[in-house]
Amino acid sequence: MLSSQEFIQASKEIFDASVTPWASVISRTNLTVPPHEQALYDLSRGLITQAVANAKLDSLSRISNKDQIRDLFYRNTWVTNHSLSVSGGSKKYAAYGSFNYNLAKNNGNVPDNNSETFKFNLRQDFKVSDRIQLYLITDITHNRSESKPWDTFTSNFTPYQLFKGDNGESLSMPWRYLPDELRIPAEKIGGVSLNYVPLNEPNNGYTKGDGLSARLNGG
Repeated sequence: MLSSQEFIQASKEIFDASVTPWASVISRTNLTVPPHEQALYDLSRGLITQAVANAKLDSLSRISNKDQIRDLFYRNTWVTNHSLSVSGGSKKYAAYGSFNYNLAKNNGNVPDNNSETFKFNLRQDFKVSDRIQLYLITDITHNRSESKPWDTFTSNFTPYQLFKGDNGESLSMPWRYLPDELRIPAEKIGGVSLNYVPLNEPNNGYTKGDGLSARLNGG
């Protein structure tokens, strides 16, 4: 993974507005224009001076989001499992039953991605006669899950983009979807904010699952 300084330097070296002009950038389907590219395009279009562009790029090169990505978007996964079994019977009848409970928190190291499973199994054996013996197996499983829409950020993400400010406030990064040149007019026309704050996304919804399965097997 490149450091922010290395990333900015590499971006400056390969940037060429004549190969990918701004007009083609804002007309494409993928409109992600990160701050360092925006500064380079603004310089190429004469919207800012070289000194301003250098100051912006130098500032970005001094920032690292490595610790924030690790601390904010990843959690240790932990699993607990409990089981109980009983058995008993007589010459004519025997039974073995078991109950299992499994709880998993932060599945896949993703915050708020939890699941629990309840499982009951019962085997019954019946001796009708010396020649006739029957069995019945009952298996019931209940699964429940709940997760929140956390976005995934890895070491491949833009290395200077922070997610929290110095005062602990959640930072926005609307550039992931629209550059300001398109976003601001669209917000004025639609009257709807098109801002994007990654740390607010988990509060915008959730997914719950609840499933029950039963199986009978006899012979």
